[in-house]
Amino acid sequence: MTKQEAFGCIVRCLEKALNKPVHITQDMDLIENSILDSLDGMVFMLELEQTSGKRIPEEIDLVKEKFYTVPKLMNFLTV
Repeated sequence: MTKQEAFGCIVRCLEKALNKPVHITQDMDLIENSILDSLDGMVFMLELEQTSGKRIPEEIDLVKEKFYTVPKLMNFLTV
């Protein structure tokens, strides 16, 4: 998956999890910019796993590891 494909996947998963259109940038923090709250964040991560087929390690702290930032998500999806 390219970086652009990863960004598109993130947007689609956000829109599905939130059930509304979203406008984000490739350098955005989805928590700090109030795109996601804690419940929406978990729904989004589940949707991202299902869509991408990549498993997010359960033992990590998603906030501490910055998994709610678009750059981190894009790197995760392209590796």
